[in-house]
Parts: sequence; structure tokens; C-alpha cells
Amino acid sequence: EAQDASCAIFTAEGRIVAQPVVIPGHLGSMKYMLAACLESYTANTLSQGDVLITNDPYKGGSHLPDIALFRPVFHDGQLIAFAGCIIHYTDVGGMVPGSNPQRATELYQEGLVLPPTKLHEAGRPNETLRKLIGANVRNPHMFFGDLNAQEAAMLTGERRMKQLVERFGADSIRQAMDMLIEITAQKARAEVSAMKRGSYRFEDFMDHDGINLDRPVGIRVRLDVLEDRLRFDFTGTDPQVTGPLNAPLSKTWTTVFYCVMCALSNDIAFNDGLADIIEIYVPEGTVLNPHHPAPVNARSVTVNRVADVVLGALALAVPERLGAQSCGVPTGVSFGGVDPRTGRNFVFYESYCGGM
Repeated sequence: EAQDASCAIFTAEGRIVAQPVVIPGHLGSMKYMLAACLESYTANTLSQGDVLITNDPYKGGSHLPDIALFRPVFHDGQLIAFAGCIIHYTDVGGMVPGSNPQRATELYQEGLVLPPTKLHEAGRPNETLRKLIGANVRNPHMFFGDLNAQEAAMLTGERRMKQLVERFGADSIRQAMDMLIEITAQKARAEVSAMKRGSYRFEDFMDHDGINLDRPVGIRVRLDVLEDRLRFDFTGTDPQVTGPLNAPLSKTWTTVFYCVMCALSNDIAFNDGLADIIEIYVPEGTVLNPHHPAPVNARSVTVNRVADVVLGALALAVPERLGAQSCGVPTGVSFGGVDPRTGRNFVFYESYCGGM
């Protein structure tokens, strides 16, 4: 109902071929989650009908309610692509309904962690995993309704990819996917090369981390506009915090992807080609690259401020291309209980965001 979901197609190597710009915070998210899945299950061990699942923020993920599925697509026994889908689930357990405890101090308080694993193996559902999930979420009926929809999206992606292969041939489709990525890289590189060379700095602050209420949290970036790429260095960003405003490293990448797209022409598609012209350095142990098991459920607040500082730096480099910064802070409201009419748990979750 909230449409907090994104789908993507990947090459057999895990590079993004196409992903619509529906949720800015999802741009590239699945790239890192699929990479973590392929570390656990190498491509040569996958088979037709497999479905991989993960939500681990420390293995490419975002926060625990963001669950990604990946389905390998085969043709004549050869892996040709992956279909991927990520959605924000209403609840995945933890201290509070909605799995967004403001006063969490470690990941384990935020809900059920799903490391890269198989939801289906050769078409057979992992019933043990489904039972484990059902025992840890507040509304299994809603959770599995969303999961079934997500699995259906994977089947749709697989079916349409196979239709393309049957029409044009596997080799042509592989070449087309590589070409789409290269076109994006070439167009983006050309626009970067036309930007004024130099280094640009910007910083901003969050009021606090939800626990230490008198301690502002600073985010700082230096943008270097080079001949063929943009380099973002977050050295100087404050250390990871006690509360849940830490953001996994992948979220910094997704936010930078979004901001760079704001500074490029509208005809440049989002895919892995954008990664070819971007470099990012985030020191370990900072609020943007925390050590496990720091809590991360409110990372959306943090990445909005990351967007502010990155857009601020880009505005110094290409002021004619950038508008205002984003809304600064999104607000999430959630609550739950037992519906007296049915005796079942319910969870209400809503996000309120400003312009961006």
C-alpha cells in the first residue's frame, strides 16, 4: 500500500542493468545485498528455482524491515541474469511494533536478522525458515502476504527475461545488458568531465542520536571533481553513535547515487555504470560505516542528512544543476496491539517525508 518497494534486473555477475527511480533510498541497495548473497552462494552452486533472501544491514542491507529477494534466471542451463526485489515490511519483530525502536542500542533489539540464505531451493520452499520467521514477527498473515507478492514479482522478472532471451537469444541479451551499463558510464563520465575541477566541502549536523540528547552528530564530506569521476570522502564524520541513527555503508552509497543523479541529465539511466564514475571513502567506525552490532533502524534520518551534505557539496561544484536540499528529517510513526474484533496482532506504520 505504501509502495515502498523496488525491483531490478542484474547481470549474471550481479551488476545492476535497470532499476527504476521509485524509492531514492533503494538505489543500488540490492547491488550490495546480492553481492553478499553471492559470497555465501556462488553462482556455480545456484540452480533453477532458487530464491535468495537477506535483510542483514552488515551484509549489504539497509535496516531489518528492508528484505530483498533474488531469483537467478537460467536459459539452457546457463545463468544469464538475476531478478531482484526489495520491500519495506511493516514489522520484523524486535522491541516495538514496526521494528523501529527509538532507544535501541544494538541490532538484536531491532528485529529478526536474515543472513543470506535460500528461501527456495530448486523450487522447494524452505519451510523451516518460514516457520522461524512466522514465530518472530507480530503479524505473520500480513508478512507472508507481502512475501508472496515479492516472490510473484521474482517470477514475473524471470518470465519476462526468458521471453527476451527466446526472442533475441542469450548472447544478444548479455551484450545488451553490458551495453546499457556502458552507455550510462559514458554519458555520466562526459558530464563529469565538463564540471569545474576542484575540491568542495560541506557539513551538517543531526541534533542527537535518540540516546545522548545533548550531543549533535556531524556528517562531513569532501567532493573532489576529477577528470573522469567524482570522489566523495567522508573523513571527519562523527564516530558511530549509541542510538539507532547509524547507517550501514551501503546506505551511504545509495544516497550518493541519488544525489549524483540529481546533478546529471535526466536521460542518464540508473544502473551499474554510475558506479564507474563514483568513488566513496567512509572511515570504519563512523556513523556512516558502523561496526556490528550497532543499531541502524533510524538510518533514514541519517541518510537524509547525508543527502543534504552531498547535495551541498555538489551545489558548490555545479550550482546551475542543483535545487534545494532535501527535507532534512523524515518522520516515522508506528504502533501496534491486538485487534479486539479478531484477536490478532496488528501493526500500523507510516512515514512522513518532506520534499526532495
